[in-house]
Amino acid sequence: MSVKNATLSTFSPVTYVRMVAVVSLVVSLCSGVGYWQSGKKRKQKDQELQELEKRKDVEIEGLRHNLTETRAHLQANEDAMMALKGQIDRLRGSVIEAHRQSQDLHIEAEKLKEQVRAREEQGQAWKRELDTTKDKYKQTQDLLNTRSSELKAAQTFLMTTDKLSNVDVIKLVEALNAEILQTSALVADAFQFEAKAENGYEVSEELDEVLERATEIVGRRMVRLLTSAEHKEDPILVQIAIQAGLCAYAHWIISSWYFQGIENEQIQCTQ
Repeated sequence: MSVKNATLSTFSPVTYVRMVAVVSLVVSLCSGVGYWQSGKKRKQKDQELQELEKRKDVEIEGLRHNLTETRAHLQANEDAMMALKGQIDRLRGSVIEAHRQSQDLHIEAEKLKEQVRAREEQGQAWKRELDTTKDKYKQTQDLLNTRSSELKAAQTFLMTTDKLSNVDVIKLVEALNAEILQTSALVADAFQFEAKAENGYEVSEELDEVLERATEIVGRRMVRLLTSAEHKEDPILVQIAIQAGLCAYAHWIISSWYFQGIENEQIQCTQ
């Protein structure tokens, strides 16, 4: 279409008519030599040429009208194509934007899922901590109830008026010391000591436990003296160790009745 438009725009309608006229003239000249000899024929030819020129003018005018309409139609098509291209570009942009928004929404959804998982894990951790706190509270409540019962039982004794004076208590303690001294001497004399072996005593788990308990009561130095000295002739060290053990046991028994020291080992009193 663009080549045809270029061709039509190269030759103007007047030129085109003239070319047609020239061609017709050449044809007429070639049709016979007698054209120039007969005036009537020339006049007839002139009329024919005039008529032909009129028809050509009409045809040219029609072609010009068709060309104008064709150009208008082409312009309308070009405008429609440009509008369609604009719509396509807008739709392409909308598709790209929708795709980008979809990706953003997907990323945001993943972030929200991570947050939900984190919140669930945190909630489970809080639940476990709450359960632990409830258990500790229950244990504390049970311990409080136990201590309350112990205190209530102890108050029964604390509110009782002492029947003994301080002098009577001192006498009882002196009597207890005398009993401990006599008992330790009696027990030490009752032992049948053997001569100490040259290579020392045989080590065993039972003996190690006895030595550990003895160290807690009489101390490491006394235990060392008991295991290294000869007691067959003079069992005084054994007597002192027994006396210390009985005193420690008596102290534990007496201290168990002192209810203000909760951390101490106490006698459990029940009503």
